[in-house]
Amino acid sequence: MQLRARVALLFAAVLACHDDAAEADPHAVDYGDACRESDCAPEIPMTGQVSPAFVELDIAMRQFVKARCVGAGVLSVSLRGRRVYKRGFGRMAGPAAADMPGCNDGPMADVDRFQPEATFVQPDTPLRLGSVSKFLTAAMARRLIGARIEQHGLQDMYPTPSHARIADPALGLLPPDLLAAFAGARCGPVTVDDVAAGCTRSCGDAGPDVRWRDVTVGDLLAHTSGLPGKAANWGAHVVPNFGALRGFTGEADWAAEDAALRARYPEFAGDIEATRTWLQQTLPARHVYFVSRYDRRDTDPQREWLGVFLTRCLVRDPAGASDDGAFKGPYSNTNYAVLDSVVAHLSASGRYAAEAGHPEQHADSALREFLADLELGGGVASVEAIFRTPAAQGSPALSDIPELRAWDGRTYRPLDWEDKRPYCVWQGDRCDFSPWLARKSTRPRWDFAGLPAPLGVPLAGQALTAGTGALSAEAPALLRIVHRYALGDDDILQGRPRESCGEACNFVMDKAGSLGGGRAYAISLPGGTREVTLPGLAPDGRLSDLGPRLRLAITEPADVDVVVMVGQSDDGRDAGSVVYSDLDEMIRFGLSRVDWAAVEAELAAQAIRVVGLAIDDRGDANYWCADDRLTVRRGDPAGVSNGELLSRDPYRLPATRIGVDVVAVARALDRPGDQVVAWYDDGHVGRGDPHDLRGAARPEPYRPAPGRTYRDLAAVVVTPAGEAIALYHDGAASFGTLTDLAAHGLGRFEGRDPVSVDALALAPDGRLFVLHRDGSVDITDLAAFARDE
Repeated sequence: MQLRARVALLFAAVLACHDDAAEADPHAVDYGDACRESDCAPEIPMTGQVSPAFVELDIAMRQFVKARCVGAGVLSVSLRGRRVYKRGFGRMAGPAAADMPGCNDGPMADVDRFQPEATFVQPDTPLRLGSVSKFLTAAMARRLIGARIEQHGLQDMYPTPSHARIADPALGLLPPDLLAAFAGARCGPVTVDDVAAGCTRSCGDAGPDVRWRDVTVGDLLAHTSGLPGKAANWGAHVVPNFGALRGFTGEADWAAEDAALRARYPEFAGDIEATRTWLQQTLPARHVYFVSRYDRRDTDPQREWLGVFLTRCLVRDPAGASDDGAFKGPYSNTNYAVLDSVVAHLSASGRYAAEAGHPEQHADSALREFLADLELGGGVASVEAIFRTPAAQGSPALSDIPELRAWDGRTYRPLDWEDKRPYCVWQGDRCDFSPWLARKSTRPRWDFAGLPAPLGVPLAGQALTAGTGALSAEAPALLRIVHRYALGDDDILQGRPRESCGEACNFVMDKAGSLGGGRAYAISLPGGTREVTLPGLAPDGRLSDLGPRLRLAITEPADVDVVVMVGQSDDGRDAGSVVYSDLDEMIRFGLSRVDWAAVEAELAAQAIRVVGLAIDDRGDANYWCADDRLTVRRGDPAGVSNGELLSRDPYRLPATRIGVDVVAVARALDRPGDQVVAWYDDGHVGRGDPHDLRGAARPEPYRPAPGRTYRDLAAVVVTPAGEAIALYHDGAASFGTLTDLAAHGLGRFEGRDPVSVDALALAPDGRLFVLHRDGSVDITDLAAFARDE
């Protein structure tokens, strides 16, 4: 096959994406033997783009995963808000690697599942946030409360959302029934007896503590409200009082409640009746009624629990004041449960996030609106980038979350009893919940499956509110929010926009979360020196599980944000000197060892790296560059050195992707207009237009040729017949569809130096332009691709 023309343009690729020529090699370099002199835990699989600048960070994360038997982990880093690193570690089920002593789960471990690459954790895999969820709640609450203050013209009284009094009827931050209870105008049906604490209540012997009238939003943010650290028990205080809380007076009310539950889940009708029959025979009982965990008439699923809990006495003992005289209350999850309710109440839909098992509710939730404003409309590995963790065994999962691992002294898959499906037994004058409360073995699963052989179910979640700790997230999505809002464990500044916070936010730098089956850290580094505690260093100075623990002074980079999550919070392994709290310190150490000059060079190189090429309807060359910018030059790529620069504008990408995630872009010659197709390094492909690659539909998974990954893919073109032709860096070619690149067979590329090809473009007249890394352009046609017989 003869090339028709070859145009040598030594700096054409530079001109394509940028006006300033520069020398840089933006392509990934495999550091191969970088760990030769230290134990970098090479058996722990990693996914994501390779960068030699971050080899020390890879070592730090691999060391921790190996030492603590972690099954799955993710880590993302940004510099000045631009993501520069994302990795996945381990596997979606079981330990990260096979045959690690003390890490396998006995006879339940299946070594075969450790072989397929499909089981590897990807960089965008969502994991549980635990209390890092509070950071998001703070940011959401501040926005909504600030808008409410402005709407009511109360800026002079409340200069910031932190100053707002939570029970001020003029603001209406809480539902009317709760505000009425705080004001003493309404006596709730249930009051928690706090005789030992003692307080003056707003409704005689019942109702909330009158001191609630002085509690501010800032008190909730900073845990200085005085709310007790231990929450009111849902089973002990709420479930037995469902009748009073919901206003049920007779058996007909419970029957209607049962009917409403069955109507909501018609797919479970048969299982519900089978479970009811089994329970009536087992207890024995004449009438068993199933009850919705939440009041079906209310969009805020925690309203009943919160209404009961907030009747507890506040702990406002002056002896708890800090050295500066400010009151310091106990850390209480319920501070953020109240803010969760505020967010739900102030949102148009009345819900913070979708109820577990009902992803359709996400569309109009407060969380969805918040994410959309940050252009985080969807996820990569999950339907949504941040969402309420499915916490009910048997409920439809919102995403493919890795197996949750929590050591119970015997196994990483502990069994617990389902508490999502209460039922009561009609006793003639009341519906009695004591059989459900007392006998865990008769608690049906969320989907009513598994009876009459009641067993515990694998750990699936805890009864936390979304805003308290029950969110999961893709690390790159959360990373974007960390760059925008202040972090802190018990700081009044948490959730404040950094642009309005200034230097003060430099001291609010991290938030940690831990929950059964998950541990997470969100970190912002303002730069400077600090001391870290490490499990030990190897002789070459790299992290290693060697020797005694030590304290070491490090220099941290400035304007760097980090999100790290692991799908585990405890284990049964003796890991020497490595403890879970070391994860934060080990990551900081790894960041201090990063070659940040090399990272800056990589960022600069993105401005001149071409990730996609196409010829538009006007015959002009379109170059998608790795810095999220689309350059359009007059004429085809062969004339780009002389072509007039027509535009250089940002192009939009779906979810949390950036330009370096793009593997190939091709014009869809089988479609009218300038529609294009984009393939990403996360294994997804989607349609769009040149300036907006998001498209109307969520990207679909794609498969490269057998035995190859996206790293091997050099470029793709789409023929007028709709066939996708893919070129791989080893010279192989494949013919197929947009989602199965080898569906029609394999072949080879007979053009020059395929390893150096950056992009291909097929013009409507049949010319094929081959752009090489050195800037040269070959002009040929589809005969350059030979099909195997």
